[in-house]
Parts: sequence; C-alpha cells; structure tokens
Amino acid sequence: LDECIMSMEELLRIDPHSTSASRYKTIQAMCLFQCDRFDEAIAAAREAISLRPLATGAYMALIATLAQQGNRQEAEAALAELRRQVPAFKLRDRFNMMRPLSDKNLLDRLRTALASVGLTE
Repeated sequence: LDECIMSMEELLRIDPHSTSASRYKTIQAMCLFQCDRFDEAIAAAREAISLRPLATGAYMALIATLAQQGNRQEAEAALAELRRQVPAFKLRDRFNMMRPLSDKNLLDRLRTALASVGLTE
C-alpha cells in the first residue's frame, strides 16, 4: 500500500494538472484509509472531490474514513453531499466495479464503515 501511495504522489508530481488527478487522489485516499492514516486519507479524498465533485470513490473514502474516526456527523454530512451530487448513486454498483480490482479486506472495511452511517448495498 505504501508503494501505491508513493506512486500516486509521483504521478501527481509529474503532471499535477492531469485529467486523472482526481482518480489518483481517490486511489491514494483508499490506500491511506486501509493503512489507518486517516487524516491523510481525508485530505486526499477532499482534494479528489474538489478536483471532480462527482468522484463517488472519493466520497466513499471520505465517508468511510470519517466514520472510522468516529466523526459520524461529518460522515453523514459527506453522505448527504454525495447523494446531492449524484442522486442515482448505488453502492452496490460501485462495489461491483471495484470488486475485481480491490483487496477483499479493503472492500469489507469500506462496507462496514459506510454501513455505520447508513450507506448500504
């Protein structure tokens, strides 16, 4: 995971204005969440969202990380914003997209943290 985090940082250093910058930050946020580096995960997720307000993966990382930290009110606010930005968002669809590429432990942690604030499949 540390290699993934560093790779995303390197990609952003090489081309900070890349059209994929939000995706890189989202991947970084997910890795940081998995490593329990919550403050950094929140910062990366928020940056991804600022670059692309419809970045559902970044919202998932943000909501899960805030919930994992015990910041339920902030997690619920982020969930409300996700639902406002992407009314058709379905967690099941997002997990189906992620499942072939993601570590099962990450998906389980995300699922548990997101469910704690009412976002379920």
